[in-house]
Amino acid sequence: MSLLAFVASGGLTAGCVADENKTSTVQAYAMEVVHTFTHHYSDTHVAFFLYNPETDLPCPRVALHNQQAGSAITSKTLCVFPDRQGRLFDARTDVSFIDYDMVVLNDQGVSFTADVSLRESDAFLLDCTLPIEPFKLGLLECHLREISLAN
Repeated sequence: MSLLAFVASGGLTAGCVADENKTSTVQAYAMEVVHTFTHHYSDTHVAFFLYNPETDLPCPRVALHNQQAGSAITSKTLCVFPDRQGRLFDARTDVSFIDYDMVVLNDQGVSFTADVSLRESDAFLLDCTLPIEPFKLGLLECHLREISLAN
């Protein structure tokens, strides 16, 4: 496949090739970026990537890049979230559906809403925030959104 055909197909697989002399297992995920959000903060470029939730990696990813040096600072893939009881679940293995909406990037960080349906028939919305400092990502905080059912 030519580079042009690869780019036009929109496909991307992350991973690496294992050394045949080693017995370790290497994970690779099929990924398709569906939305990219960017923000400039101080000398830092912030990028928030949303992947197709029906691929192997339905988790958003945040990356910080140093604009002056043109190099990556750090990145974080957000796959683990709390459920209604505060127990952690993994978006790669524990959900039947997950989607991300209402993404906002600003100088304080990134915020978004996760629409979650767990495999165990529980569905809820999470409002999540990831604080960002000039060269550092904070800890993800998510809170259950209270939904009122008006008659």
